[in-house]
Amino acid sequence: MSTVLLHVGQAGNQIGQELWTLLLEESPMKENIFFDKFTNKARAVLVDSEPKVVKHIMEDKNISFIFDQQNLQYTQSGRGNNWALGYSATYREPTDPHIGAGADESMPLYERALEALRKEAEKADYFLGVMLVHSLAGGTGSGLGSRLIESYRDTFGKAYLATTSVWPHSSGETPLQHYNTCFSMSRLQENADAVLLFQNETIMKTLSKLITLKSTAQGHKDHHAINMASAVTMKNLNESIVTVLRHVMQPAKEEKFDFSELMNLACMPAYKMLEAHTNPLLFNRHMCYAGEKSWSAVVDGALSQVQLPATQEPLFRPIPKPSKPAGTVIPGSTTKFIPKEEHKEDTQQAIADSKKREGVKRFEEWFEGEMAGPQKVEAFSQLEKQHQTICTTAYFKGIDATEEISRTQPTYKSFRDRLTQRFKTVNWNPASESTTVRIIEEAPFRRFDCTRSATVIGNRTSISLPIRKLLDTSIQKFHAKAYLHWYSQYGIEKDDFLHTFESLRGVIDAYESALL
Repeated sequence: MSTVLLHVGQAGNQIGQELWTLLLEESPMKENIFFDKFTNKARAVLVDSEPKVVKHIMEDKNISFIFDQQNLQYTQSGRGNNWALGYSATYREPTDPHIGAGADESMPLYERALEALRKEAEKADYFLGVMLVHSLAGGTGSGLGSRLIESYRDTFGKAYLATTSVWPHSSGETPLQHYNTCFSMSRLQENADAVLLFQNETIMKTLSKLITLKSTAQGHKDHHAINMASAVTMKNLNESIVTVLRHVMQPAKEEKFDFSELMNLACMPAYKMLEAHTNPLLFNRHMCYAGEKSWSAVVDGALSQVQLPATQEPLFRPIPKPSKPAGTVIPGSTTKFIPKEEHKEDTQQAIADSKKREGVKRFEEWFEGEMAGPQKVEAFSQLEKQHQTICTTAYFKGIDATEEISRTQPTYKSFRDRLTQRFKTVNWNPASESTTVRIIEEAPFRRFDCTRSATVIGNRTSISLPIRKLLDTSIQKFHAKAYLHWYSQYGIEKDDFLHTFESLRGVIDAYESALL
């Protein structure tokens, strides 16, 4: 059985560089399931629309030798942080003649990448699927990544497809990031089996807090020095993501990654957005660790990373009232406004105007109903229910894990109760059915001074919060006609936006209805 890692875009390849470095450090290639045991080459395809990051990886003597040259596919310029350009099936440009040996330059980049993936899959005795690593904000990771997962699903059918997807900062990494993320999330919902989301802001806050605590514990009283030490870089963020990924993809040394754990958590098509946290985290190739190293501290450190909303936002909050341009489909409604057609006979014009007035009336009824939404759920909101968990899995890993955690039923129950207290389960899926705890008796890392670790993966309804904020912002921009021309020039029209908005509304409704 084999799984191929598909790294797409700048962030996907930078995370990949850190991940493969860690995999090499932690286990010999012959024992690592992510390497071909005959060639000692990584089961990986690296794809980018510009050469910088891939070339940087190939200059890294620690890992460059593990990659097959035919699995390195890139072109000479980026995708302008534009999902539409990355997604385009017709956009072509020449490749570097030294990269992607044997590639047909007449083929679009996504087809060359898919061909490399197909050849890698054919080497396996049994091909299980792909883990895509990418970001959601830019043009290549989001747009080209979306094109690849659609083509992958058409080509490989029911083979597994899981993704490691990086959610952008809300403050804005690019002007188009909200649209890009919307389009990406919509395609992930339609095509992926499980989506492991990493939110940049959440990770940054966690790392900054850990560094500050560590600096304080080491006796640094200079606040300026502590603030300087607390500056978290993208490399630090990538290393922390890789720490989590390593535990998720290979919880135990002899265990083969077969997607089963992720599929158990992404238990239904409507619920496939997962989050993961681990303690301790790798940071600058060292253990970034605060507090005592007791099992209690390790578990609490992992659980403390789980973000709980300070106040419960109103569920089913209406989307701001949009303008009503002709031909628009209102998200959440099946009504279409009939566009005003010019140069038609008066009778046809009258019919069109009548249908338009009827559409406007129906829209007003829909919108008034949405405005009444908060009143409909006011009684529910007053219960101050926190967001809950559909299902969760925890790995407690250490050389004394069995002795310390599983030695008595009360001790094991105590650790399990801590997990269920933070990951409170939905009413329709009790903790006894939805919470899994695995005790793994081995050192978490071979090359680092770490004897215990705790990793938690959860499928929580709180994912609806960032998606709702993203959708609200994107719809406001859409009705202001902001940046639409950047997409229309590559064939993305208004109906494509509206289909995407409706898809995300479906995700929000599914997760929020899980609380009822």
